[in-house]
Amino acid sequence: IMAESVFSQLSLLAVIRDSHLWTAGGAIPQFLHDNFYFLMPRVLLPNKDSMLYIDNFSDLSPLGAFSGYAQGLIYFGYWLPFVYFVLGMVADWLARRASFSRMWSLVYVYFTCDFLFRIMRDGYIIPIKMLLDSLIVLGAIYFAELLFPSQRQIVSR
Repeated sequence: IMAESVFSQLSLLAVIRDSHLWTAGGAIPQFLHDNFYFLMPRVLLPNKDSMLYIDNFSDLSPLGAFSGYAQGLIYFGYWLPFVYFVLGMVADWLARRASFSRMWSLVYVYFTCDFLFRIMRDGYIIPIKMLLDSLIVLGAIYFAELLFPSQRQIVSR
């Protein structure tokens, strides 16, 4: 874990040293493009990794790990602080919802304790996919509880 944490910063150092790798306005359309393709099931798009814009920068981190801050600079440029401001607003909104429901509490805890920290380590694409997958699983559980209310009483005993 320690080696991965140290080596992931190589990409950040490379992006900071070579300012021609990113623009002030970022690459927001490419960010949306990458998320669309990364969210596609591999069965439908087996070579989706080679279609990602961020894959053009894989040589910045020869040991595999890619800093989330480096990816943030590439995707968002000088808009990166604004992205974190928006993520803070989402966390605040979830915190207010968490006081009303256990389901919202679970989403809030996942968002703040996993999603936000994973961005720093894995960049933006992987955490977005994991968050979406988690929300789908939670939605399926919630839907199953609505369909089978008698089973809920058995489980809670």
